[in-house]
Amino acid sequence: MTEPATLDKALQCLRGRPEVTHLDVSGNFIRNPSAAGLAQFLQSLPNISDVDLSDNALGQDGVETVIFAIMRHPTLKSLSVAKNFLGAKLVDALVCSNFRVFFFLLCLPTQ
Repeated sequence: MTEPATLDKALQCLRGRPEVTHLDVSGNFIRNPSAAGLAQFLQSLPNISDVDLSDNALGQDGVETVIFAIMRHPTLKSLSVAKNFLGAKLVDALVCSNFRVFFFLLCLPTQ
């Protein structure tokens, strides 16, 4: 489990770095309280193209926070939010949206 303070410290080291083009923080049990800081961090990366947030513990609110903060990022091509706790309403909104260069990998948890 990744504590918010630990995640913040790790991401602070990479903030604003132009050489960061891919970020994989999958499987770190990142939760909704960390979403706003993560979104701000992703906005600081001028050349980020691929982000993998899959297999965390982000709920609908956390995923929305990240998506709406970075949806117009000029270099982002893919964002994986698979294996998070996404509600059907968010999935429908993403599928129906006209995001410019996003490719969302979505997976609803089985019940």
